Order: sequence, then C-alpha cells, then structure tokens
Amino acid sequence: HSARPVTSLERALPSTSSPDLAALVEAVRGGNEAAFRELYRRLAPAIFDYLVGVTRDRAEAEDLLQQTFLDAWRGLPSLRDAAKARAWLYGIARHVGEEYLRSRTRQLALGEVPHLEASGPLPEDAAVSDEAVRFVWAAAASLEAQHQEALNLSLRHGLTNREIGGVLDLPPGRVADLLMRSREALGWAVRLLFIT
Repeated sequence: HSARPVTSLERALPSTSSPDLAALVEAVRGGNEAAFRELYRRLAPAIFDYLVGVTRDRAEAEDLLQQTFLDAWRGLPSLRDAAKARAWLYGIARHVGEEYLRSRTRQLALGEVPHLEASGPLPEDAAVSDEAVRFVWAAAASLEAQHQEALNLSLRHGLTNREIGGVLDLPPGRVADLLMRSREALGWAVRLLFIT
C-alpha cells in the first residue's frame, strides 16, 4: 500500500500535527496572544483556501477567514479536546461559509446583482499546473455537495477521517463510507467527462 501523495498545500504549511496544535490551543486558552497568532499563521492558509473554494471569491474568503478566527477565539472554551483543534476550526469555517452562502442566496433572491471579482487563478490552479488535476476537480464539481466537501477535506486539505467527521458532524466509519462512495462517484464522473 503506497502512502497518499502530499498536496502542494500541505507542503506549504508548517506542522499541523495534533500535539503541536494542542499545545498552542492550551497556550491560547491560557491567554497567550502570541500562541493565537501562531495558530493563525499555521492554519490560516489552509482555512483560506477552503473558504475560497466555498465562496469562489478571494475578497469574501478573506472576510470569512477573519470571522472564522474571531468565532474560534470566542468559542475556544467550547473546544473539549485541544488535539481536535484543526477539525474544529474547519467546522467553524464550514459554518461561516454556509452562513455566507445563505445570506448570498437571500440577497440574490431580493434582486441584488452579485459583485464578481476579476477571475484570477484559484489556489489549486496557482499551486498545481497539471491539467489532469484540473480535469479531475472539474469532474468533482458534478458530485453531490457532501461528496465534494469530503473529497476536498481529504485530498486537498489532508484531514483524517476523524477530522472530517468532526467538520461534517459524522462518525469516522460513516466518513470512510462517504469517501469510498465519493471516490467511486468521482471515477464515474471522470469517465463521463473523458467520453464526452
């Protein structure tokens, strides 16, 4: 069994191992603002990338990133296990992103025209120029939202099944099943795109 390849995003990030993060979280709980800045430095790039995927707008993703970390600061007492900080933070980002999409849907329903920023390359395009990767992610766009999100968290962000479960509020066994079905569905989507 070969190991999963490390993504370019993972290579760009400093260590996010649970013991390191757990120690930082405990320091933040103790009121250490420098520890919070370090937590932000380590996790903000990946959370930002995740939010760009949700919003498809870098400026909106920047605002949502700030909201995510503000909510994390306020909600830190509710984090029961400091070793689960990464999944907890992705869960906050997911919630913030969902709120953004709901409010955006309400605005569009009221007739507002959304601001569309000049389309620059998304992080996956900037980090990886391989056409095959873009082809696969194009196929992934045809999957159900939960399948897309599970694959994104697993493949692009390197979260474990347990961490994904924390983000999606699913037990790890259910996540393993979801990822297996997502990979199957992705395989079919790639085949269909390749044929057409």
